[in-house]
Amino acid sequence: QEVDLSWKILDPIEEFWSSLGTQPQPYRAGTWGPAEADAMLARDNRHWRLP
Repeated sequence: QEVDLSWKILDPIEEFWSSLGTQPQPYRAGTWGPAEADAMLARDNRHWRLP
């Protein structure tokens, strides 16, 4: 039951992401993520808080 319910929740999300025509941006483990993440935050004049 739990597995069926989780797919019922996740399928619409995956379908929406597919409809956008974008792909996940890969990045190396242990890094702060792809440059696209910085650009996304910069659009709203935001930035990551680095330690």
